[in-house]
Amino acid sequence: MKDEDNRNPGREKVWRRELTPAELDSAAQVSPAGWEDLALDNSLTAVLRRLPEAEVSSNFTARVLRSVELENARVARRATPGALALRWLPRFALACALVVAAFVAGRQKLDTKRSAEMARSVASIPAPSLPADILEDFDAIQVMSRTPSADVQLLALME
Repeated sequence: MKDEDNRNPGREKVWRRELTPAELDSAAQVSPAGWEDLALDNSLTAVLRRLPEAEVSSNFTARVLRSVELENARVARRATPGALALRWLPRFALACALVVAAFVAGRQKLDTKRSAEMARSVASIPAPSLPADILEDFDAIQVMSRTPSADVQLLALME
């Protein structure tokens, strides 16, 4: 409908109360073009007035206020810049901790396995056989452990 129809005082009367037939006739004489809309609005007003009053539940106000609070909270959560990060951050941290724990457990198992393999391989290397009398003679062991000193005369010749 046009804006000028909404400002028509006759239409405003129809919205508030049902017009009498005399008022409808005078409106038809004033504006024959707008009479049909006015008559239709008058009929609609009459039908709406005959409808029974809807029963309102006893906690209607509380339910409306609760739904308004929920909607405000929902809008506030969406408006918060880090709302998504705050909801997913604990889950992401838990997932990362599980991945790190699995990686550490795998590495520890692999290191244990490698250590066992190295111990077996070292055990399988034959030790050099030394005569028993050398190991019993302490002086011989000391002589073997000494490093020879540099030959000063040989070094002087080489220079």
